[in-house]
Amino acid sequence: MKHIFKPIFTSKNILINCSFLLLILTFFYFPSLTQAASLGLGIYPPVISIQAKPPVHISTPLTIINETNNSITAQISYKLFTAGSNQNGELTFLPEKNLPYPDQLLFKKVKIYENNNAINTITLDPNQQKKLNLDITLPKNEALGDYYFSIIFASTSTATIDKTSLGAIGGIGTNVLLSIGPKGKAQGRIQQFSTPQFINSGPVPFILLVNNTGSHIINPQGFITITNMFNQTIGKVTLLPVNILEHSVRAIPDSTNSQEVPVANPFLPDIPIAVWPEHFLLGPYTATVQLSLSENGPIIKNTTHFFAFPIIFLIFIFFVIIISVIIFLRVKSHINRG
Repeated sequence: MKHIFKPIFTSKNILINCSFLLLILTFFYFPSLTQAASLGLGIYPPVISIQAKPPVHISTPLTIINETNNSITAQISYKLFTAGSNQNGELTFLPEKNLPYPDQLLFKKVKIYENNNAINTITLDPNQQKKLNLDITLPKNEALGDYYFSIIFASTSTATIDKTSLGAIGGIGTNVLLSIGPKGKAQGRIQQFSTPQFINSGPVPFILLVNNTGSHIINPQGFITITNMFNQTIGKVTLLPVNILEHSVRAIPDSTNSQEVPVANPFLPDIPIAVWPEHFLLGPYTATVQLSLSENGPIIKNTTHFFAFPIIFLIFIFFVIIISVIIFLRVKSHINRG
């Protein structure tokens, strides 16, 4: 696959790219801040992952907080979502006409309870916090499959608008990843593992795209190891465990979420990267990624290569050669005159 890296060397472009990177990080890595700002609500947990085997009754606690000095009334609704096209973990809401599949009546089995009472709206006083429960009741003959949906708390004036993001809806929500039935063997492949083939110095960025080829969500975990020309392991990058929805592709960053982009390897719009923070590099290197798609495997691997040669080192060698030549010529000239 063709590398996504394209060289950008001007300081102006680097400054613009870094500024845009800050905006991207603010939106994607701090969603609770950007989403809550429109309504003044906070919610915990932001993600609920459930593995269920029917028949079963599931009850999971939720906490919602009014972070303003005004009373807030919010309508509760459910919206299906899918993986966004940017491969960065961003989610896209499906239109209201889309029904859960294979159980189109799934949302009738999902309820939010407050003090043992099922509710569709909630009112919170200024700075009030309420404990709720997400209840799901699945009968013995429940259809097996994965369901991805958000429980949304939105102002009554915007809750029914068909939007593709929480920010557009004007609310806040928690994402539910519901798997019904045995998952079976996790399936997936590394779609791309790449880095610039030549760099002047570190840090070294890696693009890692993983394709979930199965019909259930996966949560791959793993690391990247870097070896030098003598096959010695000199670096290790722990990868961030992420959820990859069925039949979707997602980029996996490092666990520190550093997102540091070296000057020699420019800003990458939308795609999270894994970074090896080593700075001084010289010679050929091999990077190997190893991922376990679940606690029980399978393990998948891939390898890429890159070469590092510091420009400043090259300039130093050039000047040494020039000075040596000059000295040699002067000595030779002096001997010839003698």
